[in-house]
Amino acid sequence: MQSEFLFKSIFEHAGLGIVHTNSIDGTFIDANDKFCELIGYNQEEIKKMNFMMITHPNDLDEDLMNMKKMRNGEIGQFSVEKRYYHKNGKIIWINITVSSLWGKNEKPNNHIAIIEDISGRKESERQVQESQQKIKDLIDSIDGIVWEGNSEESGVTYISKKSEDILGYTPEEWIADKYFWRKIIHPDDRDWVINYTTKYAHDKKPFDYEYRMIAKNGSVVWVRDIVSVYHESENIIKFRGILIDTTKSKQFEIDLNNSLKLVTEQNKRLLNFSHIISHNLRAHTSNIQSLISLIEMSEDQEERNELLVLLKSVSETLNQTMSNLNEVVSIQTDINPIIEELNLNKYVNKTIEVLRNQIVKHEAVITNTISNDVTVSFNPAYLESVLLNFISNAIRYKHPDRKPEIEIKTYTEDNYQILEIRDNGIGIDLKKNGKKLFGLYKTFTNNPESRGIGLFITKNQIDTLKGKIEVESNINIGTTFKTYFNNAPKENLHH
Repeated sequence: MQSEFLFKSIFEHAGLGIVHTNSIDGTFIDANDKFCELIGYNQEEIKKMNFMMITHPNDLDEDLMNMKKMRNGEIGQFSVEKRYYHKNGKIIWINITVSSLWGKNEKPNNHIAIIEDISGRKESERQVQESQQKIKDLIDSIDGIVWEGNSEESGVTYISKKSEDILGYTPEEWIADKYFWRKIIHPDDRDWVINYTTKYAHDKKPFDYEYRMIAKNGSVVWVRDIVSVYHESENIIKFRGILIDTTKSKQFEIDLNNSLKLVTEQNKRLLNFSHIISHNLRAHTSNIQSLISLIEMSEDQEERNELLVLLKSVSETLNQTMSNLNEVVSIQTDINPIIEELNLNKYVNKTIEVLRNQIVKHEAVITNTISNDVTVSFNPAYLESVLLNFISNAIRYKHPDRKPEIEIKTYTEDNYQILEIRDNGIGIDLKKNGKKLFGLYKTFTNNPESRGIGLFITKNQIDTLKGKIEVESNINIGTTFKTYFNNAPKENLHH
C-alpha cells in the first residue's frame, strides 16, 4: 500500500509529464496534470486518445519501430526526442523515456512514459543553427575564399564554398589532404610562399602577399592572401585568412608594365633617332649651304659647273640618307607587324635566287641544310630583309684570298628556332667593334658598298618580333650570325 501511495504521489506531483499507456493500441490509460498542461488536453480528453494522434507524422515511424522492439523483448526501454502537437496546433519538442511494465515471461500489456518539455532548448539550438547558417551564407557571399588552418595539422581546417567558384576545388578536397594548399601553389612560387608563411608565423605577425595558384581546370589564378596569425596554445599556431582573386587586376598591371616598357623603349629609340637625324642631316645641309655660297660667289662658269656637280652629289647622298632613315622609321613605328607561320627553307632559297648574279660573280659556295618542314613565326617582309642582309654580307665581305663559303642551318633551343649563317670571310674585330656592331651608320671595313644601315635595320626587325641575334667572329677566319626566332604560341604573338 505504501509503495502504491508513493507511486501515485510521484505520478500526480512530478515536475515532468507521466503517462500510463496501453502498449497494444497506444491509448492513454492515465496521465498526470503536468502532461495535461504540456499538451493542452484535460484528463477526460486524453483517455479518449492514443499517442499516435498527438505525435508529429515525421516522428511516428521511429516511435512505432521502438514500440515494436519493446513488445518483441528486444529492448526494455527507449528514449527519443520527438514532436507533439499541442491542442492549439502548436508544435512542442519533448524528450520521452518509455519503459515496459510487464515481466520477462508476461505478454506485453502497458508501459509508462516520462515526458520532458525541451521546446526551449530546441528553440535555442534552432536559433544557433540559424545564426550559424547566416554567418555561413555571409562568408559564402564574400568575394573571396575565407579559410582557417593551424600549424599542428599543417593544413586547412575550414574553407568557404567560394573556392569552387574561384579555383574549382570543393571544401572537402581541401580538408581531405593536409598538404593540399601547398600542392596547388604555382611551382614557381611554392618555395618562397612557404618560407614567407613560416617566417611570419614564427614572428606571430599578420601578413599580406600575392602569389599564383593552379586551378582545377589547369589555369593560373593570381590571389592576394590576407592572413592573421594567433596562438591557440604555446605550440599551436592558427591562421585565418581570405584569398582574393586578383587575376584581372594583375593582368592589367602586367599589361600596363609591358606598355610602359614599350613606351620607354620607343622613347629611347626616338631619342637615339633624333640624335642620328640631327647629326647626319646637319652635315648634309651644311655642305649644301657651303656649296650654294661658293656657287653664288664664283664668277668662273667652269668652276660653277664643278660646284654644281658636287651639289648634285651631296643632294643624292642626302636623298639616300632620307631613304635610309625612312626605312628605319617604318620599322620602329610598326608596333604590331603581321606575323605568319613561314617556311624558312622556301625563303632561304628565294634569297639565294635573288643573289644569283653575286653568287656566280664571286664563285660563292652555299650549303643549305635546312629541311622543308622548318617554320618560323615572323613577318614575311622582315624575313626577306633579314636573309637578304646576312647572305649578301657574307658574299660582300669575302676574304680576298679565297672563294666565299657560306653554311646555312637551323636547330631549336628552348623557345627559339635558331638560324645559323656561317661564312669564311674577313671577319669582324668584336673586341673593338662589338658594342657598336648594330649601330646606325657604323661600318667596320673599307668596302665602298658599306652603308652602316643593314645590320641596324635587321636588329630592329628581329627585336620588334621578340627575337635576338648573336655574333661569333674571328679576323681573317669568318663570321657566324645566329638569329633566334621566337617560337611562342601564336596566341601570344601580335597579329
